[in-house]
Formats: sequence, C-alpha cells, structure tokens
Amino acid sequence: MADRYAIGRVLDCSALQGGMFERPALLLTEDGRYVLRRQAFRRTTSAFRFQAEAIAIAADAGIRCPRVVRAADGGWSVRTEDGLWALYEYSEGHVAEWGAWCAAKDATTLRRLGAQVARVHNVLAAARPAGDPRLRTSLPPIQFDKLAAAERDWRARMLALARSERLPAAETRAALMAADARVRQAFGLVASAAGRLPGLGLRRRVVHGDISPVNMVFQPGDPTFALIDWDCTHYGYRLYDALGDVLFRAPWDQPHLHTASVQELRDYLAGYVDGAQPAVTEGELALAPLFCVARQLEDLRQRLAVIAGLAPERDHEYACLVRMRLGFIGRLTDLAEASARGEPWNSST
Repeated sequence: MADRYAIGRVLDCSALQGGMFERPALLLTEDGRYVLRRQAFRRTTSAFRFQAEAIAIAADAGIRCPRVVRAADGGWSVRTEDGLWALYEYSEGHVAEWGAWCAAKDATTLRRLGAQVARVHNVLAAARPAGDPRLRTSLPPIQFDKLAAAERDWRARMLALARSERLPAAETRAALMAADARVRQAFGLVASAAGRLPGLGLRRRVVHGDISPVNMVFQPGDPTFALIDWDCTHYGYRLYDALGDVLFRAPWDQPHLHTASVQELRDYLAGYVDGAQPAVTEGELALAPLFCVARQLEDLRQRLAVIAGLAPERDHEYACLVRMRLGFIGRLTDLAEASARGEPWNSST
C-alpha cells in the first residue's frame, strides 16, 4: 500500500485506538507519520471524494484537521481487493479519556469549545465538496430527512437480534432487548423535531458528522483542538452536529458520572451561539434537547450494528454503554417533551 504514495519507506506500523467499525493504522515512514484507514462508510471513490474535499476546504480556511494525502496518481483514495483505502496526515497531541473529559467540563471550557465548533460550522456553511454526499441510512448519524428509514432499520435489526439467541455478547443483547420499547418511544419524540425543521427554515449544510472528544486532538497548553475522523461528514443540521457527543457521555464503568447536566448544555450552547454565523434562531435552539436524545439513538444504533462481531471480552462494557445511553434518554425526556410541545426549556441562554 505504501508504494502507492510518495511517503518513503515504512519503518513501523501499529494499530491506533478508535474506530468502532475499522481500526486505523499508524505508519511511521521516512517522511513522517501518517494514518491509514480502510473506509467503512464512504466506500466508493465518489463518496470518499466528498469527505476528502470537505476536509481540504476546512483545512484551507484554517481549521486544524488532518488532510487526506493524495496517492501518487493524484487520487484521493486507493482501491484494493480489500476495499477502499485512504492515507491521512497525523495529528500530534492527545485525546482525552472520558473520565478526564468529564472532569474538564467547566463553564469556561464548554463555552470556549462551543465557540470553536461554531467556527468549524461557519467555514463549512459555504462548502460544496465534489463527490457523492450521501450516507447510508444504516450508518450512525441520524439523518432527519430519513428518520422513518432509520427507525425501520432499527426494527429490522432488533427482529434479527431477537432470533439470534446464541451471540457471544449475551449481556449486550439482553440490554438492547430491554431498551427496545424506550428506543421506539424516543424515535417518536425525535420525529417531532424532524417535523418542525422545515418550518423553521433551517437548511442542511456540510457537517463533520461526529463531534466528540474522541475526535478532538489537543496539544499541551493549547485549548484549541484538531478535528479528526471525518468519516460521517454529510449534509446535516449544524446544531445537531454541534451537540454530538460533547456532553452526555461518560466512562462506561463509572455510573456515578452518568448524569445529564442542563447547566452544561446551557454553557456549551452559549459559546456556540456567540460564535455561530448566521445567528442561531430561537426555534433552532429550542430543538437542542431533542437533538441530544437523537444522539443517544445514534450511539445505540451503532451498538446494535456491531453486536454480531463483538468480542466477548467487550460484552460487559457495551452492555453498560447501552444502559448509560438509555439512562440519558430517560433524564433528557422531560426537556425533550417540553421542546416537542414548543415550550421553552432554557430561559437563561
């Protein structure tokens, strides 16, 4: 693979953390360090071109993000018998562990973070990458114009799960089966947000698709981040993308941190609203709790999608994460129901 790129001889190759569907590899070469990934989401040349050009547009505008390295033939990606591959620049720094992230979420940090994410969206607002922007409905991001299809996908997978009684991940299977009724209720709640989006005049724009601490690379002493893992980039709604997994996520094995702070939501959104152009409308802001519920559904869909190949040693972890997401849905429901009725949920932002 390395011979398809002008990066010199590969000196070492090691697996990187992250990537629920495909784990990336870190290449140490004579010319530096690079990240090699097989594409699990954008698996055609045209689909991947959309991602690569979105990253290039953001990087050209000053957003810190690892560019896609062009192959020797000038292409954005390389096709092999094993699939579609792409090489990325390597972002130096560290990604916060979930426990550290929870400890760092003070008001100042969240406001600053919200403003930085707003800047990403400001840049992407005018982006028009070439290539195929579509993502399959079965993939993680909730696409509000395809919500009914996403729910049908959930039901079909749950039916298959109910018929598969001998999976190695027995605890995760039981947790998902127990979650099914609540998830279906949550889909109905989120549908109220989808129904209101056209009337609010909100337009879909290029978004990152997975705003999360696991995709933010920090350097010591620098509060800004490099944004990695653009696999889910597509045309979506900016506030849903902004909320991502920034707030309602914690270590799977520390249930005392599985709390939903409305004040953290206010602080983060205050920073985002201050930085966003065009300005965030009251109607858009009112949907925030519903977007947060949708993000929990997004993660639960991922857990369901990978359960068949889940290693037994990760069964308990995934089961705890399923229960955590379900708990967040329960804690956010009152806010989301107020939002669905058009009532103000946040009078202080």
